[in-house]
Amino acid sequence: MPYFYEAELRNKRTVLVRGKKIIYTDAMTDCKKVFEFSIKELRLDKKAEEYAFMLAYDTKKSLIGIFEISHGTINTALLSNREIFMRALLIGAANIIIVHNHPSGSILPSGQDRDVCKRIMNAAKLLEIPLDDFIIIGSGEYYSFRKENELL
Repeated sequence: MPYFYEAELRNKRTVLVRGKKIIYTDAMTDCKKVFEFSIKELRLDKKAEEYAFMLAYDTKKSLIGIFEISHGTINTALLSNREIFMRALLIGAANIIIVHNHPSGSILPSGQDRDVCKRIMNAAKLLEIPLDDFIIIGSGEYYSFRKENELL
């Protein structure tokens, strides 16, 4: 079973601390399942500020961990490659999905969304931890960069 994780400093080193267990029986290998999980477990459709989460997967595409990467403001969230990939490497992720919400309800990607996705995708290629999708959650719907062929 996968868990929520947090990164904490212990003896001046970053370590992963296991949190709440995820009891979600559906495999999350496609954007629709990730959307359903994000609504049910992360409640991203209800958040008043932007949040971003990383879902980490093993080589068999099984979910191994979930990380809150950013808690932003009403219209922005800072996604740092360092914070994303430090966690991905510590948990041994083979690939990742980034999911974040737009409190406005709009699922249309902003220019900033596209820039951030491209930056993460380039870092993912360099580290050989593929970015499988970048998903935006709005009011009862989602936008998948993978589904829209924007992950090249």
